[in-house]
Amino acid sequence: MKKTIVLLALLPLLSTAQNKLVNKPLPLIETITSDTIKGKYQEIVFTYDQLNRVVMIASINCTVKQSNNNIQAQTDTTKIQKFEYANNNMKPLSRRIINYDYSEKKKKMVWHTNELQYFMYENGRRTRDSVLHKENTNDFEGDWGYSITLRANIATLEQTDSTVLHNYDLTEPGNPPEIYKEYLEYRTNVRTEATEHIFANNSRSGSYFIYTKFDHAINPFNRLNIAAILATEKIEFGDGTSIFNWHYLNKNNPAKYSITRGEKDSPFKDLVSMAYQYNEFQQPVYCTVSIKIVLNNDESNVDKHYQKHFAFRYKE
Repeated sequence: MKKTIVLLALLPLLSTAQNKLVNKPLPLIETITSDTIKGKYQEIVFTYDQLNRVVMIASINCTVKQSNNNIQAQTDTTKIQKFEYANNNMKPLSRRIINYDYSEKKKKMVWHTNELQYFMYENGRRTRDSVLHKENTNDFEGDWGYSITLRANIATLEQTDSTVLHNYDLTEPGNPPEIYKEYLEYRTNVRTEATEHIFANNSRSGSYFIYTKFDHAINPFNRLNIAAILATEKIEFGDGTSIFNWHYLNKNNPAKYSITRGEKDSPFKDLVSMAYQYNEFQQPVYCTVSIKIVLNNDESNVDKHYQKHFAFRYKE
């Protein structure tokens, strides 16, 4: 009887706590960070404006060194995406993408490519892009090279309720066609993803993802204002061996997928499994990734087996 009375007394408190949690807005993702291996880790950082619109995404490589009991961290920005908006519109008007690379000539990171992308919409959906592409060749091709090459490209995006196709025309004037294609099949989550680069000599390079399992929790990238616009894009980490990613388009988080590449790219397949820990909002805060690298035609032949870890941090 006493136990029943105690439970009845606690019910209003439990109900109040649940209501506070329900009414509390979901926090926005601030960073996702890989684990540190041999003093190195990767981090992706999100910056927002007062309307909670994404204004910048920065990809950073960090190196931690310890000497004489002092810990020093060196950070190298490898990619920056900056979004511009018209007035209070939640859909971006444009994006500038700057990729950085290490210049042996200058012995430091310098910009390698710089793209200014204007999004074009029809009925509220992105359908085409106009892209101005600059490339710094002087720092990477010798003293005699041109300092900047410049070209303009058009990209088209065709989207239905179950597929997305993005064609990016890289063809330079007077040259044979060169196209980069991205293709997704999805419902609430991406099930199939294919990327293919068709070069001017008609050779092809690509990667192909098959997703077979998802969790039932919240994908923190899907609720960002840029999620619907970046339908074929994703948050991506690479360690030189495998690729780990979270699509903006997904409602949930991937739990199992495989990666194959073109026959000329690699004879190996990646088998990736992901397990999560969550916060009170059912958003991931920690992810353990298990990777097996096997032969394309023989999954029992394991070439490499290892783990990676990622931490998610949210705005308070």
